[in-house]
Amino acid sequence: MSDRELAWKREAAVLQSGLLSVGHGSEIASIVSFVAARYEAPIAALSILFGGKQIVFSAVGIDVKETRRDDSFCNIAIQDPARATVALNALADDRFNNLAPVQGDPFIRFYAGAPIIDHRGNALGALCIADIKARDNFDPADLIERGREIANLIREW
Repeated sequence: MSDRELAWKREAAVLQSGLLSVGHGSEIASIVSFVAARYEAPIAALSILFGGKQIVFSAVGIDVKETRRDDSFCNIAIQDPARATVALNALADDRFNNLAPVQGDPFIRFYAGAPIIDHRGNALGALCIADIKARDNFDPADLIERGREIANLIREW
């Protein structure tokens, strides 16, 4: 399947999920808040990628509702739906160092994102945490589990 066909398939999955038409679910907001507290992260979010945008569905520590997809950490995180994406120091990581939120406000240094996977295996977006301080290590196991919880909630809608 070509990259274009994969993109269309993923975007169709986002539409079928209903995420773009539902309100900000309190269950998802609770999970995002839990993840922020669990990892002592000043920023946590659930973002959905659609078209050229990253849509912030629920967040802690940021007041952003939408960004350009090209400036999105989560755009990179969904490239490998089988695992979490971690940048202990985004400024020193070639995947992320040129992104606007690394080069400018809020000056993100640490990022960890777990793809939100639908029942057909499509990555809809990511549950992530971020910090303005780099970290020495990070175990994403719990973050991945919380991402699975969100995927299960989406299936129930």
